[in-house]
Amino acid sequence: MLLDGVIPDSVAFLSVLNGFSHGGQLEMGCQCLGAMRAEYGVDPAPEHWSCVADMLGRAGLLSQAEEIIEAMPGSPDSVVWRALLSACSVHRDVARGARTAEMDSRASDGGAHILMSNIYMDNV
Repeated sequence: MLLDGVIPDSVAFLSVLNGFSHGGQLEMGCQCLGAMRAEYGVDPAPEHWSCVADMLGRAGLLSQAEEIIEAMPGSPDSVVWRALLSACSVHRDVARGARTAEMDSRASDGGAHILMSNIYMDNV
């Protein structure tokens, strides 16, 4: 993209951050987030912060992920809470999972309750 002279926009950065998140490349993802504003003048939107929170959660940095979510501009949606809850399940953090499930319980699909049940079952 850059080699072709195309300047990345908000959507391009979201795709790249998502790739870093799913690829486990935390350091590269953080560098990308920093470059968004510093080098390209793109301010991170809530969906960028959600992706960063997901990336931190996947890396096991649950407290940092929770801090990012709580500091996000606007009100975090159920997608970002569900990502943190999934990370709590993977990393067996019952206390944080319970707090997160409470925040995610506003979603009407019941997914938070199922994930929390799984966390409890895995820690019996």
